[in-house]
Amino acid sequence: MVVIKKAIVCYFDILGFRSLVKNKSRKKRIEISKKLDYSIQKALTVFGIDKQNEKSKDADWKIRVFSDCICLAKPLSDIGIGICLSAISEFIQILMTDNILIRGGVEIGEYIESEFILFSQAQVNAYELESEKAIYPRVIISKNIIEYIKKINDDGLRLMIKAYVIEDDLECFFINYLEFDEEDGIISGHSFFYEQKKKIENILASTKIEDIKKKYMWLATVHNWAIRQAAKTIKLAGIDEDNIWSFNLLLIKNVDIEFGFHCLIEDDNSFNEYYNIKDKIKYYESYFGNINNIDWIKKWPHASSEDDEEEPDREDDINLF
Repeated sequence: MVVIKKAIVCYFDILGFRSLVKNKSRKKRIEISKKLDYSIQKALTVFGIDKQNEKSKDADWKIRVFSDCICLAKPLSDIGIGICLSAISEFIQILMTDNILIRGGVEIGEYIESEFILFSQAQVNAYELESEKAIYPRVIISKNIIEYIKKINDDGLRLMIKAYVIEDDLECFFINYLEFDEEDGIISGHSFFYEQKKKIENILASTKIEDIKKKYMWLATVHNWAIRQAAKTIKLAGIDEDNIWSFNLLLIKNVDIEFGFHCLIEDDNSFNEYYNIKDKIKYYESYFGNINNIDWIKKWPHASSEDDEEEPDREDDINLF
């Protein structure tokens, strides 16, 4: 039996799993199961899973996969929180490239595991965050974890962790799975954002199911927020803009519902002091007015350049649906 007195416990649920199984032929179910298995194994490598031995190379991780549910646990520590949130962010992105969406919850508390059962209040709390709070395809972070993060003394580590936390206008915290990387690549870079833009636009244009439309409109709103957030951060941080591929083409069109989001890193004094954000905000507001009303995409150099006519390079991905 494994007993971890203080653990970070994650619970994930694969969305649409029932529809993948229900009313399918045996041949189709086998085909889908193989693709799902491949995608999940690939995504679990971010937690150090060895496909050959079905164990984590990082012995701290405890992992259970059953039906459409995935449960993970890791001993609680400052660096452990950082590793966990970073891994979940990449886990979500990898699954999204294969058209798999998840909901989930992350909590801290005692974790008990035997050969056959999981017995953990933190796991129950994480499940409740997923089933009652998530609503959209996202992984909710408990307020216990948020309070823990705020007390981390190492400025660099705290800022790294806060970059993976988004708060919405209902004071709900969730994993930032759209941390932008200016280096183009299938994960985090332009290719990923461009592929997601096309997928989300296609689904919103074709589906007539309100529940699906609601989820994808939320995804579209977060996507556009992340692109604008990247432009804003790069502007305020004074990072070299010359080689950044235009953000304009990455925005999803016809997003008619808006949610309020902000990244937790923006509330941290160390972040503001390091980049001298307050003085830069005053500078921009002296020209453009309230900084919250600035569309940083429109202020971006070459926002409608000829490069926008070209799609970014990308890798082929698996289509489950």
